[in-house]
Amino acid sequence: MVPGSVWSDAMAYFSTSEHMNFLTEGLLDSRPVVYYLSFTALLLSLTHHVLESRKWRE
Repeated sequence: MVPGSVWSDAMAYFSTSEHMNFLTEGLLDSRPVVYYLSFTALLLSLTHHVLESRKWRE
């Protein structure tokens, strides 16, 4: 990957370690909090859909 390219910037944004650096430095920025809450909501939603589809298969 080329540093400074759109692809590397996107990968850096979605990297959990980048967001964790803000929190470990003691900076309370809303971007990492929104990132983790969104990721949690996405995974909970996917889990709900999987469990619902398994319920209807039986």
